[in-house]
Amino acid sequence: MFHFIKLVDEKMKTNIEGVYAIGDAVGGGLAHVASAQGIVAAEEIMSYEKKKNMDYSVIPSCVFTFPEIATVGDVTGGTGVKIGKFPFLANGKANAMGETDGFVKVFVKDGKLIGAAIIGVHASDLIAEPALAIRNKLGVGEITGTIHAHPTLSEAFAEALLDSAGRGIHVKSKNNNK
Repeated sequence: MFHFIKLVDEKMKTNIEGVYAIGDAVGGGLAHVASAQGIVAAEEIMSYEKKKNMDYSVIPSCVFTFPEIATVGDVTGGTGVKIGKFPFLANGKANAMGETDGFVKVFVKDGKLIGAAIIGVHASDLIAEPALAIRNKLGVGEITGTIHAHPTLSEAFAEALLDSAGRGIHVKSKNNNK
């Protein structure tokens, strides 16, 4: 049986004065979560002026297989959720790399990105943009209004968002989300 240290707050403080805990000691499991916890604890210990709180609301999950799999946010769908999808087969960079297996799938509610799933080449790298967008509650227009360099894999994310709005450019949208 495993025992974990219970935290008392979002600064990674335990119930013992001056003792902080992160990572596996608190039932972690993901290296990037432990790293974020460590930064929060260090900033608190060092009394930085702009200290962070640990935020568990948007944590990317990655599976380092071939192809890679990465998700972030709410990828369950549900009432009022619009889904957009874009295959890497239709992406110029993926074609140039010979890595066309997979896709980007996005989940949008009330015009805001709430989740993303990526299966394919560099999924673990690509999931950062959706994580940033979800954390900052960005809308589809704000994200797609940002120019994505061409040809890049990240264009697939913008294309999936356009598909969620029924406005796909490089693949005919199958969505009835108009």
